Amino acid sequence: MVELGPRLTATSPHLQLIDSLEEGYRAAGLTVTRDPRPFQQWLAEEFTLDVLTGPGAGGVPVASYYTYSGKTTPQGVTGDLVYAGPIPAPPSSPDGLQAYLEALPTAVQALLAAVPGGVQGRIVLMDAPIAPLTIGSLDGLLTYRHDPNNTIHETDDYKRAWTT
Repeated sequence: MVELGPRLTATSPHLQLIDSLEEGYRAAGLTVTRDPRPFQQWLAEEFTLDVLTGPGAGGVPVASYYTYSGKTTPQGVTGDLVYAGPIPAPPSSPDGLQAYLEALPTAVQALLAAVPGGVQGRIVLMDAPIAPLTIGSLDGLLTYRHDPNNTIHETDDYKRAWTT
């Protein structure tokens, strides 16, 4: 499963995973029924960050784009790069999540308003911290945990990009 890489919904690796699961279930003697749903998807075909001027001019390594963040024309966008700071960190417990989500837009607007010279026509960089979750935070969602060697502990860190 891991060798397929990221399995974003409706991508080829995702569909290969579904086919593989179906094949395994059928081989085990189970009946499999699919329930396809229409899905509008957005994937970046190319993404780069290039600094055009100054001592650091050149390509900047980019680990990933943020899914569904939008798109540009093939020419991309050009503008001054400004750093607005980190978005407030999400809570470590699901209990505070609703209040966090309600306060987040105001916090982001405050960060943008604090950028000297404003953000209009500029490219804004913000850090999005990964939620400080533990494996145990997700226990309420479980119906089963496969851990034959007892290597998963509820206090283990669970940091994934999808939790930003």
